Amino acid sequence: MGTRVKPPFSRVNGLQWPLNVWQLGASFVFILQTLLFLVYICPYEDISEPFGCFLVSFCSFTTAGTLALFVPTSYIDPGDNSRTKTSDSEELTRYCGHCEAKVHETSRHCTKCNKCVIGLDHHCKWLNTCIGSKNYTPFIFLVGTCLLHVTTQLWASTYFLLETVVSEESSRQKLHDSHVMSPSMTNFRIALGVNIFLCCLLLMVIGELFTFHVILIYKNITTYDFIMASRAMFKAGKLKGATICATCCGCCTKRNKVAPGVGPQDAAAGPKPKSKFQINICTLISFEADDVNRWTGGSTSVKRVQKQNDRQLAFTPV
Repeated sequence: MGTRVKPPFSRVNGLQWPLNVWQLGASFVFILQTLLFLVYICPYEDISEPFGCFLVSFCSFTTAGTLALFVPTSYIDPGDNSRTKTSDSEELTRYCGHCEAKVHETSRHCTKCNKCVIGLDHHCKWLNTCIGSKNYTPFIFLVGTCLLHVTTQLWASTYFLLETVVSEESSRQKLHDSHVMSPSMTNFRIALGVNIFLCCLLLMVIGELFTFHVILIYKNITTYDFIMASRAMFKAGKLKGATICATCCGCCTKRNKVAPGVGPQDAAAGPKPKSKFQINICTLISFEADDVNRWTGGSTSVKRVQKQNDRQLAFTPV
């Protein structure tokens, strides 16, 4: 068994340099929003009181949980290690022309990371790494914990802002007695407004992402499966809920480019530019899991492959 020559650059994980601007931006917004809430907004409630103690403890827990899940999700290498070796193993049934090596059946090549990933789901620009079967579990828990973290802070900040409006005098007294910084009412309201704005931004992105993946898990398909099948269906005019025009809201929309068709009418009309179509949660809801096998020839989902193998073994005569 000989060792293959690795590509010029193959990203190992999301913490490898160079970092991504989306990754840095998301980290900056999360850190800013968390510090603003824990340091400046939480002290509005007396920590010796049950509500204040619960709020600080719960937000600290979700913050620690988000950071604890962020590290393994970003640090795990989701790549197919067989791509760097020559092997005749029966498990390596797929050939990757980019890696020039045999890889696992569920592996797909990511051009951004320049490597094959086992059970590829998608390349996450927020984490600057691919999400595959090796790091999908911590990824989905990371998104869920972060969603809980942002939702709690949005609820608390909105509640505090309404309280300062309805009971301004009592709120002013609480700021003077409980808050270690004794901020003015104006500054405190500005901080609440900024935090609510940041929470809304994060909630739109994280809420859509979490909902999207919950539906994918329920349908037992991956993001890669969904996009590849949707492209094929769109070219054939069979995709429901996706058009060249905008559908639903932009925050839950993913744009894809599809090469023009090669039918007789297309050849007569001459070359056409690539068409852009949009897929969103509404499209995913109407999407059938069997469409993956029908339009792409097979799913990358490890669970689906495992179920198929178990079904074949169950009917194999002894």
